[in-house]
Amino acid sequence: DWYVPGHGDPMTRDGLHDQRIGLLHLIDTVRRLRREGWSRDRIMREADCFDRSLRPRQAGFEDTPPGLPVIAKLIEKNSLGRVYDFLDEHPSGGFQTVLDSYVDYDAELQKC
Repeated sequence: DWYVPGHGDPMTRDGLHDQRIGLLHLIDTVRRLRREGWSRDRIMREADCFDRSLRPRQAGFEDTPPGLPVIAKLIEKNSLGRVYDFLDEHPSGGFQTVLDSYVDYDAELQKC
């Protein structure tokens, strides 16, 4: 069985486990920092919640768009804010759940 994520290379079932562990690590780290009193802004500004050891080197690394490394930190920062926002939500969401926040990454990339 092969799985094709929204971005990144296709993976087998084994890769799903690492992806899940990495996501749970991110969520647990944001939850711990929030319990320690960190604000959303501080987490987005200072926290490093990503276990990069779980990310396999992607086969398409050589053809990565040149702007991606520039914008990657902004994507990570916004991801931490989203996790912070949804920590209190039921996994299925709630009536106030916003399923798709819009960030104009093209505009952010132009600022760089």
